[in-house]
Amino acid sequence: MLIKTEKSKNGFDIISIEGKLIHSKFAPEKEASGIILEGKNVIVVFGIGLGYHIVNLINNNPDSTIIAYEPIGEVYDFFYGNHSQNIAGHQNVHLLKNIDENTLINILDRSDFLFEGRLQFYSNPGYKSLLPGPERDFFEAIKKSVEILTQNVFTESVFMHMWFRNFINNSLSFYKDPVVSFGKSALGENLAVIACAGPSLDKEMPSIRKFRESINLFAVDTAIKPLKHNGIKPDFVVSLDGQIHSYDDFVFDDNDETCYIFDTVSYPKAVRLVKNRMFSVAENIYQNSLIEMFFKESGINVNTIPTGGTVADYTLDICVKLGFKNIYFSGLDLSFPGLITHCKNSPFYEKAMMNSGYFDPAGSINARAISKRKLKVAEGKPDNVKVLSDFVLENYAFYISEYDKLHQNINIYNSNNVGLKISGLIETGLDELVAELDTKHISIDEITCNCEKHFIGKNKLRPFYDNAINSLYEISKTLKSMLETDNLDIDKYHRMNEYIFDTIPFLKKIVRYELMSISKKYNGIKNMDYYKENCFILLQTVYFFIRAFQKTTGLSDVE
Repeated sequence: MLIKTEKSKNGFDIISIEGKLIHSKFAPEKEASGIILEGKNVIVVFGIGLGYHIVNLINNNPDSTIIAYEPIGEVYDFFYGNHSQNIAGHQNVHLLKNIDENTLINILDRSDFLFEGRLQFYSNPGYKSLLPGPERDFFEAIKKSVEILTQNVFTESVFMHMWFRNFINNSLSFYKDPVVSFGKSALGENLAVIACAGPSLDKEMPSIRKFRESINLFAVDTAIKPLKHNGIKPDFVVSLDGQIHSYDDFVFDDNDETCYIFDTVSYPKAVRLVKNRMFSVAENIYQNSLIEMFFKESGINVNTIPTGGTVADYTLDICVKLGFKNIYFSGLDLSFPGLITHCKNSPFYEKAMMNSGYFDPAGSINARAISKRKLKVAEGKPDNVKVLSDFVLENYAFYISEYDKLHQNINIYNSNNVGLKISGLIETGLDELVAELDTKHISIDEITCNCEKHFIGKNKLRPFYDNAINSLYEISKTLKSMLETDNLDIDKYHRMNEYIFDTIPFLKKIVRYELMSISKKYNGIKNMDYYKENCFILLQTVYFFIRAFQKTTGLSDVE
């Protein structure tokens, strides 16, 4: 691509690409100078060029977050080498050379624009006509990230209290069940197979059993019972879900042949059903959470596991962190082939069979469960067949596809049985793959030999939770007095808010959906009722955690 620098009519540097100017040839320094927005927004900019428009957007919208994407690597490098000093030091400005969903979601999450701002889109005029395809891809990625973030915030609002309560209970066993930072081992071409509980897992069982001594088998928790029914023991079982129904995934296991990896927010009673267990930490809720606070105050640096919301992609990242370069998904259907949701002998299948009868067969129960979802016809595999899927499942597939793009040195394979197509994954059969690779079964110790295991003694638990209780109690007294006064001091309230979220940042993660809802309820008008309702939400959350911590430190085995 031919890139040239020249001078504008008034003496400023400008750039042309393939003979087309991407800045004004008369007054580039005035680009976007008229864009002045009210409130805290996210301004999404396509094309950085020499950054004149970005400087004006910063000056005119100091409270807003700016995300700017430069699709041409040479221009990005030239800008950084010659003009980046114009916007240096602005923490709310993010300049991107690549489109990465995780990066976009993290930036959007930190901006808090969901509370009071809006998305605003701006394209440098020169880029708009020059690169319409990359512009569309960038803006679509932003919209997709907002959808996922909104879904995540809603999910967190429903589950965050439960996750943190589970973490508190699980922390009681960290003295004997370690929290693991996964490290890579030299695993060569050896194949990791991730068994998921989609309907197509039934078709794969004979091959998994046949090649059990040639593969390293990871099972998601819902696949435990189907594998066990077929006489197959996985090397690793991975569990992410913290809800009570995850208890149904497990069977009592008092042997040490399988290593169980639980997320720190997994359902505690399920954890206690098995031996040989360790804990991992999901990245998505880690930042500014109780979990981060706990490990930082314990002096432990853990590596976290990113996830797009499923235990399947969570397991995928664990495999990559362990050093596997060949990873195969079995039963990852993300669709409903044959109007079936799960494979035989899975917990959902068991419930359907148990509740079925002459007038309500298992097929009808499956069909009803599927009909409650927002179904759509989607592109499937193999050979681009059409399958039934939905928005949530397609989001999961999108995450895995983006993950694949970021790990070009990893071969991620997907079963060629009927299911949702995941762009980028290599579709094949397990028989063909094992024949192609030089793969063998490796012991659990060999696979995990470079993992760092963090044990946290009981003597560290009580001081941590006692200190948290004391801090929360002092906060509760101030909030209570604010709530009871007839003349709430708004400045004091804001100072208190800043103190709370600085001292105990996980509280903001807990209440942000409620506070966002209140903001929408009052339509941005911050009157006395608005602040009182905020105080009430915060106070109730503080009381919840005081009680949760008191229950923990009151247990007899914590000394």
